[in-house]
Amino acid sequence: MAAQALQLAERRGDARQQFEAARLRGLGLAQQRRAAEGVELIERYRDWIEREGTDSQRYKFWTDFGFM
Repeated sequence: MAAQALQLAERRGDARQQFEAARLRGLGLAQQRRAAEGVELIERYRDWIEREGTDSQRYKFWTDFGFM
């Protein structure tokens, strides 16, 4: 489901939705012992988060990054 949400968000070009879908997909991958793939997914949004993300999004990014 998260993979489909990520594809849809990418087609729409909505960075906020892309990030949210990527973090959910990344967390799912981490739970499947595929954490490196999860980190790779959210790492794409690191620069955007630092430039344009809200405090809440930055918190989510770094919390999820640490979990993965």
